[in-house]
Amino acid sequence: MIIHGYSSYLNMDYDYLLQVITIGDVNCGKSVLIKMYAEGISELYPSRLGVEFSVKTIELNGMVIKQRLFDTCGQERYLGLQRSYYRGAHICALMFDLTRIESFDRACNFWYREIKKNIVNDFYEIILIGTKVDLMDKRQVPQEQIDAFCNQYDLPYKAINVKCKTDVENIFDEASLKVIKKGKITKCERKIIPKQIKAKRTICY
Repeated sequence: MIIHGYSSYLNMDYDYLLQVITIGDVNCGKSVLIKMYAEGISELYPSRLGVEFSVKTIELNGMVIKQRLFDTCGQERYLGLQRSYYRGAHICALMFDLTRIESFDRACNFWYREIKKNIVNDFYEIILIGTKVDLMDKRQVPQEQIDAFCNQYDLPYKAINVKCKTDVENIFDEASLKVIKKGKITKCERKIIPKQIKAKRTICY
């Protein structure tokens, strides 16, 4: 059972600081996923940068976790900028579009290698995420190929609709717990202080 609450108070005290990044081709739903998770809405605004930044603070199983969320744009011309954010990541959302086989091929053969080549944390979690699960009549990516890639690299896989808030929250809740439970936080990334939670809601599932 997971018990958690959400707060919009970005300057509140926290126990853990996690860096989260989304990686994948353009139009895989990365920006919508971050927007839905951070703000609960799917409306987007034009971006002029190679990386967009958001912050979310959650209470998860009695721990206050501040998450720095980095949405990378998926265009190779911004790779030099994006790689600096890969390095400090604790959670990597490796995303592809289930209705575009080329986005899956790039996730496996290019973006996954980018993560492995540039990340410097000793420990981190990579989650493979297939988006547009609500458009199964247009699906191009066979489940067998997804399973083979995940088995080869021991990756968890989630198929989601990025506009479904529950789907999105569950992914980052589970990943955050895995990172913390396995001790994948260095001393400099952990901040122990008294907790004072405001405006929280609690969910059990």
